[in-house]
Amino acid sequence: MAEITKLEAAQQQLDCAIRLLFNLDNMPSVITLSRAAFRVLFDIYPVLRPDGVYRSRLDDLIKQMGWVKFSAVANQLKHADNDADAMIDPHPIHAIVGIGIAITIYHQITGARTPEMQAFEVVMSVIAPDVFAGPHDPEAEGYDDFMKAVEHMKNATHEQLMEMGRGALHHLKTGEIAARDPHPPRR
Repeated sequence: MAEITKLEAAQQQLDCAIRLLFNLDNMPSVITLSRAAFRVLFDIYPVLRPDGVYRSRLDDLIKQMGWVKFSAVANQLKHADNDADAMIDPHPIHAIVGIGIAITIYHQITGARTPEMQAFEVVMSVIAPDVFAGPHDPEAEGYDDFMKAVEHMKNATHEQLMEMGRGALHHLKTGEIAARDPHPPRR
């Protein structure tokens, strides 16, 4: 296997975390992979984009959230020297926050998004349109359909949202519309 850059490694970890998330598979691994990708991207950003502006804003955002809180679950999954019997809450929100921030940094560095990252943003734009869908433009083509989808998905289960993510990823990679999976992955 050929050597890869840290940026490529972080991108691969992030894409893998998104695929696992969509498949409702192994939430501790999703969290660990997404946070590892985040940390690499966060650390290499000032080297690859030495402007300092975005990194400073991101650091401020995570300080507001609380670095300890942001890192707590990931650290619990990596270390057990002081709390070998501790219980861990591998809730999907821990993965979703880490993935979302990591995608933002990756895009700031590269100006690109992989199909996995694009599919994740499709799902997030339905879950939180004010954050992920950008400015609302009622005159834009497809706006009414998008708002109908948002309204329809308000009561969707996590499993249904992840099925939507799998379908979006399939479409982005193949150009085909995926048939609804009658046997979605099990937890």
